[in-house]
Amino acid sequence: MEQIIQIYQMYYVASRCIRAGEYYYALIDRTDDNLWRFTENFYAEIAIVRWCQLFGSSSEKTHYSKLFGEDDEDQLRWLDDAFSRNNIDKRLLSSISLTHEEYRGYWKKMKNFRESYASHWDFEQDGFDLPDIRKAITMCHEYALILKEVVAACAEKLTDIERIIELGQIELPESLAQEAAQLRLVAGTTADDEM
Repeated sequence: MEQIIQIYQMYYVASRCIRAGEYYYALIDRTDDNLWRFTENFYAEIAIVRWCQLFGSSSEKTHYSKLFGEDDEDQLRWLDDAFSRNNIDKRLLSSISLTHEEYRGYWKKMKNFRESYASHWDFEQDGFDLPDIRKAITMCHEYALILKEVVAACAEKLTDIERIIELGQIELPESLAQEAAQLRLVAGTTADDEM
């Protein structure tokens, strides 16, 4: 149940990053009005802060490593090797067409902007170079897709467990039954759909 809540929280953060980034691009160069310029910059800041909640510091509650673990702790490998940390990293980097080294530079730029401007103001710094918000949006889209795939795979595995229990006339523990029903609800399927 705890991982379901964690997946929901991560999906929420990813969707907020996507929405803020898209609003930023919808408003950019729309007008010279200070209100709109302030608003577009605000959306860029929100997108960067949300992206950092997923990919910035591993100490963040919603950092993707909390679900996918470090290289030696692939928490979801039991679902499918596609959910190993290594494979998730490859998918995320591929989605934004960056090498690992290029990504490290992008990551540093995003973290620096968040730490020196969006979350904490560094008054000694002269201006800020806004990171590429489009990459953050794209990466969050890919991550949201991965989370949906995880939920669908979990629902499928739990449905398999339910079938085994039904065949053996063994009662499914109430907590597992509730978790299976919740996963199917999030995945948009029912037990009958999967038979």
